[in-house]
This record gives sequence, structure tokens and C-alpha cells, in this order.
Amino acid sequence: MAIAVKNITKEYKRGKRSFKAVDDVSLGLHPGDFIVIIGKSGSGKSTLLNIIAGLTYPTDGRVEADESNIFTLTDKQISRYRNQTIGYIPQGHSTLADLNVVDNVRLPFHLNGEKRISADKAEELLTRVGIHALAKNFPKHLSGGELKRVAIARALINDPEAIIADEPTSDLDKQTTAEVLTLLRSVAEGGKAVLMVTHDLDAVKYATRSFVMESGVLTEQKKEAVLYV
Repeated sequence: MAIAVKNITKEYKRGKRSFKAVDDVSLGLHPGDFIVIIGKSGSGKSTLLNIIAGLTYPTDGRVEADESNIFTLTDKQISRYRNQTIGYIPQGHSTLADLNVVDNVRLPFHLNGEKRISADKAEELLTRVGIHALAKNFPKHLSGGELKRVAIARALINDPEAIIADEPTSDLDKQTTAEVLTLLRSVAEGGKAVLMVTHDLDAVKYATRSFVMESGVLTEQKKEAVLYV
């Protein structure tokens, strides 16, 4: 198992009242999984991803990588986990405007002081995601779909065990959405665990497992189930 989420709860206070953004969620991410979580805005999807990524601490529960609870690690160790064990695709565009495409992809490889040359690997990944011809271009010259492909290539540069994607198709047209989902499915078929949250029902067609999240509660859906969210 790449990552195990065990009984995660995240509670917030709003005035004198408290509410659970994530409510006792357990989930296992295995190599080859393409897990899609569907839910409305405010359902707790992004909070759950941020906890799995070590960006937000839970009120209760644990996230295990290599059978170790990541929340017992130091800040430096959690950063290394986020950089090497998972590839994180945040919501929106996250490329650096002053770096060209290949250097954006290379960046995570060097964040921990890695000295080895990464350009060849980055270009191989750009070929894999279908935009090698854009390697020397800058982000301002790319379309939304092309920027998502850059984000996927960057997430793969350190050969992580799992890819976590937050609404990766939210601002894309239908054709580009299908292309990105097909690409993420191929990443899972290549042996990675892929976890994606979205409000796009069409994403379920590409998933190996699908869930609905509502008011912080995660419920697995059967293949034949019709989702209403």
C-alpha cells in the first residue's frame, strides 16, 4: 500500500459552534488505483487532500506512509515526504512564470539539494504527457490543458508512489478534460496510486474506485450506482 488514511477527522470552530470538515475518513491508496472523489464545494475534499499531503494537521487520525504516521515527523521530514513520496497537483495553475516548461518540471527534483542532472528525465516526462515540443516555452504561452500536463509531469519527476490531484480539470473544456483524465488513468496503470478530487461526474468513468464526499463523510460508490451531488 502506498498510503493509508486511518480515521481522519478535521474539526473547525465557527464562532461558538464546531463542525467537521472531514469526518472519520479511512482510505487506502494502492499501486494501480485511480480513485476519484466527487463532491460539491465545501464538502471537505480539498481539506482531505491537504491532510494526506501533510499540509494540514488533522484533529484526529493518522496518515501512514511506509507504516509511519506522517504527523509524527518533523517539518523537514514532512516536506521530504511531500516532495518524494507523493506528487501533488494543486488546484489552479501553479507553474512559475519565470521558468520555462522543462525547468518547471525539474524544480521538485532539486528542492532537497539534489545535484544530479534532471533535464533528460524532465524531457522524457514531457514526451510522455505529449508536450515535449513546448519544453523551452514559458507558461504564459501555454493553454490551460498544456499547463495541466506540465503539472502532471512535474508531479512525476521524483518517481513518487502516489499522485494527488485537486480539481485538475476544473477550468478545462470537455475534450481537454478527457485528455487529462486519460493521462491520469495511464499514470495509475503504470503502477502509481492516483487520488483525484473533483465535482465533475464524468471523471468516474475513468476511475478504478469512486467515492462521494458530503459534509466531510466519504462513501464508496458501487460501479452501477448513479451519483447525485
